[in-house]
Amino acid sequence: MLPPVPFRIALSLTLSGLALISAAPPAAAQADAVASGEQQLQAREFAAAAATLAPAVDKDPRAAYLRATALFLDKDYPGAESAAKAALERHPESGWRHKTRYLLARAFIEQAKHREAEAIYAAEAGRIFSTERKQALAGRLIEFADKLSREPAPGELDALPPDHAKALDLYKQVLGMEVTRALRDEILFKVGATHARLDQTPDAINTLRAYLDEFDPRWAGPVGSDARRRGQLKENPAPAGAHRFEARAALIEAQLSAGEPAAARQNADDLLELLAAERPADREAAAAARLARVRSFVADRPVEQQIDARRAFLKAHPVHPEAPEQARAIAVSLADAGRADEAVPALEAFIAGADYEFIADEKATAPDPETGVSPAERLEKWKQEAAHRIGQIRFGQGKYGEAIEAWQAYVARYPNGAEWAASQQGIVDSEFQMALGAVAEGDEKTARERFDAFLKKYPLDRRAAQVLFTLGQMHMAAAEKLDADGKGGAERRYAEAIDEWARLISKYPGTEEASLALYRTGVIYSEKLGRLEDGLAAFKRLNWGSWAAPAAGRVTLLSERSLGVATERTFRTDEGPEIAVITRNIDKVKVALYPLNLEQYFRKTHALGRVDHLDIDLIQPLKTWEVEFEDYAKYRELTHRIPIEVPGEGAFAGVVKVEGGDWSATTLVMRSDVELIVKSSRREALVYAEDMLKGEAAGVELLISDGSKIVGTGKTGADGVFRSRLEGLQSMDSLRVFAQSERGVATNLIQIGALQFSSGLTPRGYLYPDKPAYRPGEPVNLRGILREVAEGSYVVPGQKAWEVRVADPSGRLIASAEVELDRFGTFETGFGLPRGAQLGDYTITARPP
Repeated sequence: MLPPVPFRIALSLTLSGLALISAAPPAAAQADAVASGEQQLQAREFAAAAATLAPAVDKDPRAAYLRATALFLDKDYPGAESAAKAALERHPESGWRHKTRYLLARAFIEQAKHREAEAIYAAEAGRIFSTERKQALAGRLIEFADKLSREPAPGELDALPPDHAKALDLYKQVLGMEVTRALRDEILFKVGATHARLDQTPDAINTLRAYLDEFDPRWAGPVGSDARRRGQLKENPAPAGAHRFEARAALIEAQLSAGEPAAARQNADDLLELLAAERPADREAAAAARLARVRSFVADRPVEQQIDARRAFLKAHPVHPEAPEQARAIAVSLADAGRADEAVPALEAFIAGADYEFIADEKATAPDPETGVSPAERLEKWKQEAAHRIGQIRFGQGKYGEAIEAWQAYVARYPNGAEWAASQQGIVDSEFQMALGAVAEGDEKTARERFDAFLKKYPLDRRAAQVLFTLGQMHMAAAEKLDADGKGGAERRYAEAIDEWARLISKYPGTEEASLALYRTGVIYSEKLGRLEDGLAAFKRLNWGSWAAPAAGRVTLLSERSLGVATERTFRTDEGPEIAVITRNIDKVKVALYPLNLEQYFRKTHALGRVDHLDIDLIQPLKTWEVEFEDYAKYRELTHRIPIEVPGEGAFAGVVKVEGGDWSATTLVMRSDVELIVKSSRREALVYAEDMLKGEAAGVELLISDGSKIVGTGKTGADGVFRSRLEGLQSMDSLRVFAQSERGVATNLIQIGALQFSSGLTPRGYLYPDKPAYRPGEPVNLRGILREVAEGSYVVPGQKAWEVRVADPSGRLIASAEVELDRFGTFETGFGLPRGAQLGDYTITARPP
């Protein structure tokens, strides 16, 4: 017996059916009676409608249903019951039969025939919720979802783009229904694949794993799981699903997308093993798995393992469409890894097709819809790139001859190749580098031959100016070497360098190479050949390039007068002082000697430098005289040693002023036997003075300054030492000392701004127990190393008693002992601690005697 159906459900179903009827548009092909009856129903003329529709009920199931409805709405429930039963008898397979049954049930209810109505509702509910209907509904949803997720064919320009998100929702709805295992197999796989299409990688991985758990009896769980490590499979598994191979492949792809190359690689290995056992003829799936292995190695392994994976693919699938790309990738990987000697044979093997077979069928020559390039055209392009790259690798290795051979082969074989111009340029670059290589090796003859051949072959090359400059530079380098070795012939090589550069300047005016060449020409004339006027003329000509500014500086230097003077050292009282005068374009100078009271000068300036600031023109010089230079030459810088005659034979200090035309320079000249050494801390300064002529300590008067004021005076003792605790040493940045005696004067300056205060030494010691832990009540054996302080340094006390004291955490003394130190300053002693005491809580000290 069918189960009872609740009344509210039945009523809702009937009302729903009635709503559909009332909203249904009339069919154009119906008879006038049906159309008129429908209009009367809409006008609520129910009795008239029933009469109008009566003639059509035998032929038209819709008319029969409408007449029964009109009677029901006219509240003629027995008539409606009879009309509905008659309609079901006349039209048992009509599409209106289910609606007619619902109307009959309603007529039963109105007549209180609930059992009859319940039987109708129970039968209809069983039909609606039957497995067959659910499968049919699921099939319709799947069909619609498949259409939503379908990718348009290349020629379908009017097709809508796929909507994977809506398709996924529909697939998930089907999963929630009671479907057969076969249908669940299909839908669960599609859910995982759709997650992958939507880049929902974690969901894709989880769904595909769930599929394999349910439908793959050889699946042992995720990589890294205990079951996977043990290789544990399910006992009495359900039959294998239809998509388990595709699910494994999709899982591998998802794991690669998720950055899990190791897991993807292990799953690919398992899939290959499974394919070999169950689908050995499925070459396409095996190729896809091996390509996935390649990608997993590219993601996280060294190039060697990537190459091994590619070679394994080529060995198993030499005719696969991906084979040429994998062969090319082997060579490219080797080249990118810097393994040039392995990359070149790999590139040559790729060009020759040694590891793959390309079948030039119709598919191979068909253009790709997206790129417009056919596989055959792409392969030819790759071969051209490989041939060009062989030349690049050899060029990078410095094997320029082999690079030229490779590029010449490319130029001859691929006259229309994309790298033809680059290969031609590579040949030129290689020939240029071969000439430079001869220069670097010091083979001047070969370098000149190669450069000459280069200029004849490529006169318009952008490096022609550089070649001419290098030819001149080789002459200059050879000349400088001859100069350094003291051999003759340097002037001839310098002249050859100038001639070579003149050719460059004439042929390529305004270039940077010509700018440097003309500058070097000026330098050679002025510094190497002594032809200063020619050098000046060269510098004046140079008005372009980055060397124009240095040339202008040289012009100023050579053309203008210059005067410099220096006193190179302090002279002793048994020596005659002299000064060095450096001049250019000055043929004679006037020299004046002025006396200088250095003590007064130090008190004023706190240093002995910058005598050029003295206003000595107001002082009568001790002596003036003129010096005319016999070796004078225009434009040439000359250094002259001029003796200075000072009065007397003892110590002397004075200022020498040298004038040449409008130029003048001043220097300090000293004759003194005294030298100073100054040392300082933050508490004390020490000065030592010595008579350098006699080699003994000197007694001198001292002035001490902090750079702005005199902070102390004093005198060295018979030992030449002055030692004092000066006020202000704690904050000084510099200490300046001036010394003076009948043997001469001296100054010294030291920077003390970075000095820190030093702390005094205190007695030191290291105390330790003989082991890290003791049993309760066990005596503690203490050892120690002790040091005393004597005369500013640590010393080892010899056989002296020190007091060792042990105090508890409150500070109470619990043990003490006098210990005798051996000659190394070490001792041993022992004491006890109360039970439960921790040694770390006690304070142990040692005091010197």
